[in-house]
Amino acid sequence: MARAAHAAVAHGVGPGDTTAVDVQQAMYALAHRNPAVRRYEHDIVSSEQACERFRLGAKGNVSKAVEQFRAHLEWRAAYGLDAIAEEDFT
Repeated sequence: MARAAHAAVAHGVGPGDTTAVDVQQAMYALAHRNPAVRRYEHDIVSSEQACERFRLGAKGNVSKAVEQFRAHLEWRAAYGLDAIAEEDFT
């Protein structure tokens, strides 16, 4: 976790600011209302690293991180990104 702390400082997010868990909790709440997010609730949303990546990208703003994360998951669902990995190309 030291690397995440270093990344937070590099992005101007101090130790007293939001955490990846804040983003994760907001995403879990959103999963109950949004089927595209619910689909990934036990996979991507449960990943603290993914939540941290979106939190840092939003410079610690949980609302912005959740909006970007939601848009990302809806994009994955709309374009069938996960089906590509399951497709047999032989």
